[in-house]
Amino acid sequence: MIKLFVIEVQRIVKAKDARIFIVGHDEQTFSEFDFETSDVMELEYPIVGILEELYNNPRGIKSKFSQSLSSDEFFNMYEVVNNTTISTYMMCPIFDHNENIFGILNFSNKEKGELFTDNDLK
Repeated sequence: MIKLFVIEVQRIVKAKDARIFIVGHDEQTFSEFDFETSDVMELEYPIVGILEELYNNPRGIKSKFSQSLSSDEFFNMYEVVNNTTISTYMMCPIFDHNENIFGILNFSNKEKGELFTDNDLK
């Protein structure tokens, strides 16, 4: 069900990529959710950079172009590990029934190189 939701939002906001990062049991790491296997990947990323900012101050965040990402600790690590480039992004916290963050929804690389907007966050 979550895969269908993410695919639909990805289509609406015109993002080329969509990811969900799940908070680790230690609450110090995130792991990426694999939509193909419906399981959390083994690779763990420390909660740093923009993920740390969002985790500590939960709100939707929209992007700047990749030049502003070059200094972000998380995106630098993610791009190297996954051999990818992220030029624009939008992130939103995912809360459990107790209103604790259990994940972060990430859309990146909006079509035509556009920036994500406030309307996309809605």
